[in-house]
Amino acid sequence: MSKKKPAVKPKPFTPARVRKLAKDPCTRSTIPTRLLPQQYRQARELNARLDAADAKRDAYHSTALAQVQAQLLGLAAVPQLAVNEIARVLAVKAHTCFRERRAPDGTPWAPAADGHKRLRETGQMERSIEGRGYGSTVVLEDADPKAVYQNNGTETIPARPYFPPPGELPERWAKGARDVVRRLVRAAAKGAG
Repeated sequence: MSKKKPAVKPKPFTPARVRKLAKDPCTRSTIPTRLLPQQYRQARELNARLDAADAKRDAYHSTALAQVQAQLLGLAAVPQLAVNEIARVLAVKAHTCFRERRAPDGTPWAPAADGHKRLRETGQMERSIEGRGYGSTVVLEDADPKAVYQNNGTETIPARPYFPPPGELPERWAKGARDVVRRLVRAAAKGAG
């Protein structure tokens, strides 16, 4: 069995001991406030008020910092969100070109020689139009194997484009992309703020 150590009783704060401890700033903090001489008590109370104000200010700053960090995290997600949303908006614009029978720049498609609306017979080609975001790149694609012939034309089929040429974005399409970015940045800044 282990022996219990005897409890150590603290020394009482006699007036002589208080005066001795109060002279040394290192030991002054061990004296209860109610026993401190008046000149040191005022300094301790002032320090306590300053410490409370510092704690309040630190809490405010840490909250403000957390808000800024949340805002930055929200903004960091904007590029990928923007790419995905731009891909969706541009795919909608391609669908619109298809339905309105016009090229992305607004020029009407060449009519079929016999006046038939073959491109819209089954709707397969239009349904297969998709926009996808890959990293920082937007890709418009049509999974229908005949789409490339209709979009670019052949010797016997006139071009009926519903996708813009690679690297060229008509102004109306570019405006749609810019609007997406503006909306997402505003939403991220507002949501995190």
